[in-house]
Amino acid sequence: ISYRAPCVIYRGTNNEARHRAMLFAFILLAGVIATVDLLGVDRRYMGSERWRPATKEVLTPTAADIEILRDKDLGFRVYDIDNRESAVASYFHRSVDGYHGAKLGRYNEVLNRYIYTENAAVLAMLNTRYIIENGKVWMPEIDPYGAAWFVSSANRYASAAEELQALAEVDLATTAVVASTTIVDDAYDNTGEIELISYAPNRVVYEYESQGKALALFSEIYFPEGWSAYIDGKEAPYFSANYILRAMELPAGHHTVEWRFRAPKWGMATAITGIASWLILGWCIALVVIPLYKRVKHKRK
Repeated sequence: ISYRAPCVIYRGTNNEARHRAMLFAFILLAGVIATVDLLGVDRRYMGSERWRPATKEVLTPTAADIEILRDKDLGFRVYDIDNRESAVASYFHRSVDGYHGAKLGRYNEVLNRYIYTENAAVLAMLNTRYIIENGKVWMPEIDPYGAAWFVSSANRYASAAEELQALAEVDLATTAVVASTTIVDDAYDNTGEIELISYAPNRVVYEYESQGKALALFSEIYFPEGWSAYIDGKEAPYFSANYILRAMELPAGHHTVEWRFRAPKWGMATAITGIASWLILGWCIALVVIPLYKRVKHKRK
């Protein structure tokens, strides 16, 4: 009995080792087959003749770009007709035309109907200070309204189509165009001043002074998914105006308005990613630690 027992244990150990070796060989073989298959398919669509060394594209500013870059003011935009529907203009300036081919539907409608036809009032509401055409810089017919401005009243319209049409009919410097469901007063104090003091893609800060209740229009695109507005650090409501812009009712006095962007449900996404990462890390550690533990335990026995 004392002779046969070790033999049984020895045979079991050999079988376990063989099973592990076979499993490893199978996984390795499956990986090699999958790799060879993918390479074959990939080469049919992306052969070696299509590959080329990586090159770094260098964009050189034109004389017009250099002239505009001397202006260090915040918030103004540039309409580059020479590079329309191209991201080149956005490399040097805050371009009216945007930096990506995919645009919000409303903004694309404004581009096609008003910007590409060079409507001076709409260019002014987008704070367009410079226009580049044929390599030369010139100013729009109407001075830009600024990064933000106060209006004295708001006209309400029953449909989006009416709002879009109204941009060509009302004085955008003094009147806001809003939806019929927007609650606004009959008149506002527009004698105050509002100034952009800090600009970043996810945070924009303004300071203003007003003797009475004011209605401010901000030359930034209305996009409620992720953007929040604050007055002196307290969150405040805002709404859409002029079809594509943001607007807020502001109390009298001297105050700070801050816009912050945070991706929707970012906290939940971060938590799920963190938990998943720790689970994967724990699983990888377990794959190493558990076999070592079993081996040490077996040797002790």
